[in-house]
Amino acid sequence: MSKKRIITALQMDEISGVDKAAQVPAEALLRKRAPKGKYKPGKKPKAPAAGMLPDEEDEDEALEKHYEYSRPMLTTNMVGHQHVLDDVGAGGETSYVRSEGEEYGHSHSWVRMLDGSLVIGAADGHTHEVIDPTNKSASGGANKETDMTQPTTKAAEGSQIPEAVQKSIDLLTSRAERAEAITKLNADERGLFDGMNADGQTSFLAKSASERAELVRGSKEANRVVYKARNGDEFRSNDDPRMVKMAKERDEETAKTEKALGDLAMERLTKRAETEMAHCPGTPEIRAGILKALEGVPGAAEFVKAAESSLSKVFVPAGTKGDGSDVTKAADRYEAMAKKYAADNKVSIEKARDLVLDTPEGAALYAEMDTSAVPTPA
Repeated sequence: MSKKRIITALQMDEISGVDKAAQVPAEALLRKRAPKGKYKPGKKPKAPAAGMLPDEEDEDEALEKHYEYSRPMLTTNMVGHQHVLDDVGAGGETSYVRSEGEEYGHSHSWVRMLDGSLVIGAADGHTHEVIDPTNKSASGGANKETDMTQPTTKAAEGSQIPEAVQKSIDLLTSRAERAEAITKLNADERGLFDGMNADGQTSFLAKSASERAELVRGSKEANRVVYKARNGDEFRSNDDPRMVKMAKERDEETAKTEKALGDLAMERLTKRAETEMAHCPGTPEIRAGILKALEGVPGAAEFVKAAESSLSKVFVPAGTKGDGSDVTKAADRYEAMAKKYAADNKVSIEKARDLVLDTPEGAALYAEMDTSAVPTPA
């Protein structure tokens, strides 16, 4: 980055005005200053008489004296703020500040009148007066000491506030009262208030607390809940019907997906139950439910395996019949027949065991496994 250079010793032989600058960013500030020693420091020159301008030959001299003895001035307090202006030249801008309770700031234009007084223009719905450091007003009248935090009713003793200023005071007071009334609304009242237009809001704030409470009750009854979504969102009668329909359709699709996943999981568990819990009591669905309940339980798989192993031995006949035939082998053949029947006919093993008994082969095996079998000697 190039360094900026400030020229302190410059001799200019000619100054020309042009319609297009050759160096756009360049700026120059020229100030005419009186020779040293011409004026006595600390002595402010006399201002011209009210309504009079200095003679032409003395105008430059008067301005030079004014610049040399200029000072910052402070405005009166209005809506919780004041401005500062530099008492230099025929006019300018005050400092930029925010009114109390406002989001954005502002400044005021000011001009010097023919009598030397300063007049501040209106901005943001109000204006100010200048406070003279010598406790004199801009027009020369005496200023009484006042509390600047309170609204004033007179600009100076014996004179009323200008109509424009009074209007701005009334407007800002109304805004403050409205803002205070809004902050006092409870959550239900504020929700109803935010949904109204400007006229409705003004009318609502003007009502008593009981009247506002009645309006809130009526609004709730008229705007009842018409649907509560699976995620807890509530839709009321005043809501867009299309949004309610979309919420219902979304919940229906979610329910269908969850059911499909649940059916798939149950089918998988049922197949497991037919093999892992084949000898346990209950229907396949009940045993599948037991497996589902045990999912994630530490040691559940070992428990099911041990239970099935113990129960399977109950269904194995032991010993021989009186004629010496092997009951155990007949039972194995019967079980094999039932499993084949279940696979071929797509039925459960329990139902297959019953249906196999209705066949001649099954009846013969059952007769071979007669309960009259005697235990095998140890």
